[in-house]
Amino acid sequence: MKHYFLISLLLVIVCIPKLTEAASVSFVVDNSVVYVGDTVVVNVFLDTKGETINAIDGNLSFSDFTVASIREISLANSTFTLWPSKPSLSLTDGSISFVGGIPNGIQSSQVLLFKIIVELKQEGVLSFKNNAVEVFSNNRAGVSTSVSVHELTMPILSNAGRVPLNEWDAVIKRDKTRPQKFSIEMSHDPSVYNDRYFVTFGTDDVDSGISHFVVTEGDLPQVKSSSPYVLQNQDPKAHISVSAYDNAGNVRTAVLNERKGINWGVVTVCTLLLLGFRYFRYIKKRNG
Repeated sequence: MKHYFLISLLLVIVCIPKLTEAASVSFVVDNSVVYVGDTVVVNVFLDTKGETINAIDGNLSFSDFTVASIREISLANSTFTLWPSKPSLSLTDGSISFVGGIPNGIQSSQVLLFKIIVELKQEGVLSFKNNAVEVFSNNRAGVSTSVSVHELTMPILSNAGRVPLNEWDAVIKRDKTRPQKFSIEMSHDPSVYNDRYFVTFGTDDVDSGISHFVVTEGDLPQVKSSSPYVLQNQDPKAHISVSAYDNAGNVRTAVLNERKGINWGVVTVCTLLLLGFRYFRYIKKRNG
């Protein structure tokens, strides 16, 4: 598929063996019956079928936009940590494409890839089907085959005056935890950004997922940015802070070249010593 180069570049996969038993992808929802007006969370899981998998390249098909719409696709609590191409929806044909990986691979019957947040608009059928999905083994001896996808088909019923259920808003309201700790790395390379300085960063949020990052460079205005971020002033000693916000509004901030503030403890001790010295001289002079 078209993403082979990205996978090999990011995961340093030279060649990958053909799997003896095809892995499978499935869609899991908490409620088997859904109604117009509901917002449901569709969890996309991978079953590696006993193999150690370190990459996946896929394209799924979403049902008719007239009956439902995708509010967002969340990587919250995803087992895969590397995403050369994050899951994204094409409004043209309703396909969801993605390329993800995990260093050293994983072997499990229930690997969470991502969550699809779906708003149900009218009666009909909600469905997710397979276009083409491939997984890649952690071994370096060949090429993988496509995997099976357990398609999801659910009827959307009339709400008949029922209060709509919003599963995703419930997740967001329960999320009181900040994104995970992270660091900022500064780099420059003649082959990238014309040798200009840039910073890279990233983190995860296990509950509601990362919403966005805000970068502050020195005294410049804050900038909403993804990683990497090219420094505007090209000062490698500049104070850089990056704040990661999750979908619930919780924030975690990392700092590079932290500004050294006044150590008031040291100032207090020095002041007391100076006052004591002057008082000692005063007493000595008075008694002298």
